Amino acid sequence: MMNGQSLAKAIEFLDRTRASPSTADLQCRDALYSRIDAELARAEAMTRQRAREARSVLATIDRRYGQLAAPRSLELRARIGA
Repeated sequence: MMNGQSLAKAIEFLDRTRASPSTADLQCRDALYSRIDAELARAEAMTRQRAREARSVLATIDRRYGQLAAPRSLELRARIGA
């Protein structure tokens, strides 16, 4: 259970002004989302012909990236009935 002092520290932390992401962080994030997009595009192409394999690819994407691939991964999953 969180006490008053812990809660105050948490609120103080959340209220602090954050620095903008560095150029390296932005490049890393862009590279990550590019990989996710490429893998999702592959899974989407597979849904048209090989739904079973597409399910497997989507499961791998979900394990690797978690919710970073959503909502697109969830839409694909719904489309193929995974």
